[in-house]
Amino acid sequence: MGDEEPNPTLATFRHNWGYEASTAVESHPAGASPYGLLDVGGNVWEWREDWWDADYFKVSPKRDPRGPATGRSHVVKGGSWDSRPSVLSSSSRNFGYIGYREGDFGFRCAADVP
Repeated sequence: MGDEEPNPTLATFRHNWGYEASTAVESHPAGASPYGLLDVGGNVWEWREDWWDADYFKVSPKRDPRGPATGRSHVVKGGSWDSRPSVLSSSSRNFGYIGYREGDFGFRCAADVP
């Protein structure tokens, strides 16, 4: 989405619980990142390996911060189908408690190119 404001051609967001939810992968080709990644903003919050700490960046290294060693919740990024437009960014961070299960969290599968 880059510098453009979120809109329904770029991402899935602002849907209503119980009526609408996530959309199929690759439903918004116009919202692809410069690297070809799809669905980075909206659709589902991306569950990350990093542990959450609201104050971590006050003490973290400036380059490649990995997050705290342990925690009670993980970082989630990018917003979801029920999010407001202001959190639809790969730089937007939130948290998800361990064991929390809901229809607005997901993960991205990735592999090295053979």
